[in-house]
Amino acid sequence: MQQHILFDVRIDDLTDSELEEKLLAWLEFEKGKVIVTTNAEFLLLARRNKTFQDQLNAADLSLPDSVSLRYAVAALTDSTLHHRHPGVDVLQDLARLCSQKNRRLLLLGGAPGSAQSTAMGLLQSLPDLQVVAVDPGHVEFDGTTVNISQHTIEQIKDANPAVVAVALGQGKQEAFMFQMRVLLPHVRIWIGVGGALDMLSGQKKRAPKAIQRIGLEWVWRLMKEPRRWRRIVNASVVFPFVVVLSTLKARRFWKAVSRVFPEVYRQFSEV
Repeated sequence: MQQHILFDVRIDDLTDSELEEKLLAWLEFEKGKVIVTTNAEFLLLARRNKTFQDQLNAADLSLPDSVSLRYAVAALTDSTLHHRHPGVDVLQDLARLCSQKNRRLLLLGGAPGSAQSTAMGLLQSLPDLQVVAVDPGHVEFDGTTVNISQHTIEQIKDANPAVVAVALGQGKQEAFMFQMRVLLPHVRIWIGVGGALDMLSGQKKRAPKAIQRIGLEWVWRLMKEPRRWRRIVNASVVFPFVVVLSTLKARRFWKAVSRVFPEVYRQFSEV
């Protein structure tokens, strides 16, 4: 496993087999592991929120979720990010492994009804999967800590899951996981999955595979959800601008250009 640093945040670069081996080991022997699925928006938030930055670096795995991180690694370092692991895909892999190892998966958060719909969808392809859906309702978040209701804590505790997938949005879900792993140490894996439940439930349609692979999911999201234009602009315009500005400050702009273009070609050739 390689590691990269972007804006003082660690990014873990694993092959599919390395990731599966680690997840299996954690399901069998470890407890309290936290996985974050880092994307461009995470890095922008981490630049202005030291608490969030520290949480990302404290995670047991910081998986690269977006293609933009591949280009940023090429531009800002002398390394190459070889592998990307979107949260949606990792969640599906965890569901498969839980089914194989007779472990329970708990889905928490997302839009109303999305956790339950996702659970039903997973059961269609994994009929032996033990899966529970929990709607925590509104979770208050002051930017540092979350106010978790005792009812939600009891729901998770009673379900006795090995894996908890938390879909509360960036910042809030990470704070939730770090607080909850102290309260419920028996949970083996906590993973932040952002909008994965909304996608898997069908409430939001995921971009076609070809669009995902070339890194143009933001165009798809803009077409489907124009009201999210601010977030999309952050990921597709602000983040690249910050990367370019950083290369200029580091006096490696032309080196960055020479490194990024081959990565763009590789990304498109992998389709």
